[in-house]
Amino acid sequence: TETREPTSAEEAFRFVKAAEYYRKFIPKFSTIAAPLHTYSPTTLNQQKTNKRSKFELSDAPREAFHKIKNILTTDLILGLPDDTLPFKLQTDACVDGIGVVLLQVNSDGDRPLAFMSKKLTKTQTNWPTIEQECFAIVQAVEKWDKYLRGCEFTLETDHEPL
Repeated sequence: TETREPTSAEEAFRFVKAAEYYRKFIPKFSTIAAPLHTYSPTTLNQQKTNKRSKFELSDAPREAFHKIKNILTTDLILGLPDDTLPFKLQTDACVDGIGVVLLQVNSDGDRPLAFMSKKLTKTQTNWPTIEQECFAIVQAVEKWDKYLRGCEFTLETDHEPL
């Protein structure tokens, strides 16, 4: 909670890269962090000029910074998989990323076991919505194959055609 707002593009970039270590615990991390990626240097020349250029944290990156900081300082306890209980996958795709959560259904309600999010590439952002949504499903099933293979599970998506 003591972390201050970034005062340079380099600090903003370092913050988001450090936060990415915890992405599997943060639902829709890629979408939340997307505004901070605008400070990512893509060339050595940009890395040098970003260190020296005037820096101003605009509203969307500032909001992303505080949201990630808040999530990282708030407790979220993930459950442990129990092969006697049913699994549920919730998937979603949006303009710039996908987010999925693996849940376990029990009498107390759905308990998150793991989260995954990915930023879509420029090519993937041009895919039709149904393909982005399918991509989220495929990524989730591949990621958690060891839990889902050979058992029935529920798949939830907000994309009506699927």
